Amino acid sequence: VAECPAILGTVPIYDAVVYYNKALKDITTQEWLDVFRMHAEDGVDFMTIHCGINKQTASRFKKQKRMTNIVSRGGS
Repeated sequence: VAECPAILGTVPIYDAVVYYNKALKDITTQEWLDVFRMHAEDGVDFMTIHCGINKQTASRFKKQKRMTNIVSRGGS
């Protein structure tokens, strides 16, 4: 990160899925916060944070039986 001349951003929730090798629905709050902290400590310039989902929205998503996880760009 320190050597990158470009502005560098990350999406911690996606990294959490890979880092913990778990489905998105199984990532705990603490695990997500740990990954978020790791990205901040790495010194990224910005992070995309998915904060528009509340418990009611999450419940609706679970009932829809989606084929793939929710993504920030393009949908699933």
